[in-house]
Amino acid sequence: MVSKILFFVIFFFAIKSYAQNLGGSYTYAFLKLSNNATTTSLGGPLVALQNADFAVSMSNPALLTVNHNNNFYFSAQQLYGGISNLSAAYVYEVKKWKLPILTSLQYLNYGKLTQTNAAGVEEGNFNANDFVLSIATSKNYLNNINFGTALKVIGNQYGIYKSYAIATDVGLNYLDTSKQFQIGLLFKNIGIQLKAFVSEQQEPLPFDLQLGISKKLKKAPIQFIATITNAHQFDIRYTDTLFDQSINANVENGKFTIDKLFRHLIIGTQIAASKNVHFNVAYNYLRRKELGLFNIGNSLTGLSFGAGINIKAYQFSFANSFYFNNKPFHQIGVGIDFKKLMIKK
Repeated sequence: MVSKILFFVIFFFAIKSYAQNLGGSYTYAFLKLSNNATTTSLGGPLVALQNADFAVSMSNPALLTVNHNNNFYFSAQQLYGGISNLSAAYVYEVKKWKLPILTSLQYLNYGKLTQTNAAGVEEGNFNANDFVLSIATSKNYLNNINFGTALKVIGNQYGIYKSYAIATDVGLNYLDTSKQFQIGLLFKNIGIQLKAFVSEQQEPLPFDLQLGISKKLKKAPIQFIATITNAHQFDIRYTDTLFDQSINANVENGKFTIDKLFRHLIIGTQIAASKNVHFNVAYNYLRRKELGLFNIGNSLTGLSFGAGINIKAYQFSFANSFYFNNKPFHQIGVGIDFKKLMIKK
């Protein structure tokens, strides 16, 4: 039954997804921001991660399991210009069907902005924010295959202007516990805009087809992770006529290059220092290429790292990601397993 529903969702929205573009030609770009510290520390998009905390299933619903029942998570991140990126999530299990249900909210607050008229005269201030409310579930088959899907309501408000959309994420995950190998597939942000800022001018969503693998070493506490983004389109270089002459003049359209290939790839690793402590590090080549500045130190741009600590019923996570000019942005996350807090009678 679940597989039929997933097939219907993919088929119904597939036609819309073909019209969805890259390179700044879509709306709701905030959906590409990570909503948890673990995902941030591993480069951003994350499809496969073994023994992941349940917050990672906010990025890929196929990683959600019944073991995550009665868990709560909250994360906070401060971005450019005082922009706040906040997320919260909770999992409960429908025991009759053995279905975990994840409800989550991601909220971006841009604060108060100055409002001006066409002549540049200030007319006061206005508030701006984005949000996405999600309900996700997953189902296990044959012990090592997990299907997951998430239904998302997306919206934003910039002063008097509002827009809304509906989308879904559909994921598949395969885990071979004997070989400690995992592979995942994720159709992300398949959907349509219900209300645009300007009527009858519907805007595309940032659709993304992602692939991921993770592999643990048998004789070392190390897990390697690789994520492929935008697998549905090979050339994802940002197209801007103002910069094509200087940046992309030596790369012909349609021609295969290593640069084009690596813009899809994020590589990372997780090192378990102990049962309750781990460290993450990753490199996002696309981020470095798009956000690196000319004649300015960019040695850390594209890198991210973080750590996770479990203390009884609490999980603490921290991430640092570098976007440009070696400037780091921090994200913290706190998880609570209420099952472990219950007092046994």
